Amino acid sequence: MYPVIITSAVLVFVIVGIISQKIPTIALGLLVPLILSVTGVIDSSTAFNGLGSTTIFLIIGAQVIGDACFRIGMTDWIGKRIIRYTRRFNNDSLKLLIISMLAACLSAFLSSAGVQVALLSLIIIMAKTLRLSKTRSLIALGYAAGVGGMWSIIGTTLMVMSKSAYEAAVPGETIGMFEMTKASFPVGIACILLFCFVTSRYQPDRCGGVDAAPAEDGSESDAAPQVGSRRDFLIVGITFLAFIVLVALDGRTPLPANMVTVLVLLVLGATHISSVKDMVNCISWDVVLFVMGITVLSNAMVSSGLSELVGSLLLDMVGESRNPYLIIGSISIVALVLTQLMSNSGAFSVILPFLTVISDSLGVALKPLIIATAISCTCGFCLPVATPTFMMLSNEGNIRVTDWLKQGLPLVVVAFFMTTLLVPMFWPL
Repeated sequence: MYPVIITSAVLVFVIVGIISQKIPTIALGLLVPLILSVTGVIDSSTAFNGLGSTTIFLIIGAQVIGDACFRIGMTDWIGKRIIRYTRRFNNDSLKLLIISMLAACLSAFLSSAGVQVALLSLIIIMAKTLRLSKTRSLIALGYAAGVGGMWSIIGTTLMVMSKSAYEAAVPGETIGMFEMTKASFPVGIACILLFCFVTSRYQPDRCGGVDAAPAEDGSESDAAPQVGSRRDFLIVGITFLAFIVLVALDGRTPLPANMVTVLVLLVLGATHISSVKDMVNCISWDVVLFVMGITVLSNAMVSSGLSELVGSLLLDMVGESRNPYLIIGSISIVALVLTQLMSNSGAFSVILPFLTVISDSLGVALKPLIIATAISCTCGFCLPVATPTFMMLSNEGNIRVTDWLKQGLPLVVVAFFMTTLLVPMFWPL
């Protein structure tokens, strides 16, 4: 009973720390293995073994290659070419759709937060050039970057965590690079279309209207110079594509996913595109250590017997129901509510330890539970607290909390119904 009490206390501590935001995530990640090892719940010699996991290496690889794309100006170059071809459209909804698809497609392979930061000034230029509402354009950037992050397994830290959790719980199996895309892509496209063509029409421009006419010769859209050389673009582009392909083929090539990250670091370093300082500074070490701590906590819940105790309680609550839509719907709605109140990865981390319990107790497959939770936790659209970069967008676009709520609530409802419908369809329980 002692390990159960200690593990429960640590779990409550993590949940309170995430919700209150009073404790830095890096501190939570370090305190979890420290407390569990000092109290004897886990072996101190293995407390920090998670730092060498494939998940950690994938996070590092995605962040380093993403930072290289941003620094050499590749994302800015892509956006300016899109401005050139977008001027021909007169419909504001189509213009918002193009902005959204740009952000979503980049976020599928690069950090969603990084995409929002990197594209911020570009989207402001696009809004001015295309005579679009700055407020609506920045809301579109926030939502699209979020949904795009769930279109591949490396789009967000949350997706990488889901892959790691499933591999740890079901040895020998994995979640493929684009496996979730079967459900997450339709969900994301539905949310983007709903905002661009329906709800955005009722969003006032809180920046005082468009204050500049579109450039006639295209000079405004091409004002910013290209930072990197053609050589840099070629190297980063090839490395980026190789990273995606090799991670997608993990387990089917002699090069495991963690070694792919090592190869990326060596290539970018040897070609002097990224220095050691650049690589170290671009890595979100708080996220890395937090993922490690949550993995340790999940393992401790199983080894301490807490998972069995929670499982019996869940059985009493759910009863004998094995309806897949009821199970997925219940998990999705809990995740959707929770992710509006805290960070997306934080909400996923709170729910993650219980998914194995639900799977074992109800005798259902674990993969659809994890996928439904991951997709739902990505849809933190209603409040700016779910995604820290939303506050940055709010300041630039004068976006109010009520704006996020009014625009985000319909998207959350659509995401709930589509997730509940699609996940059991593609991954039977």
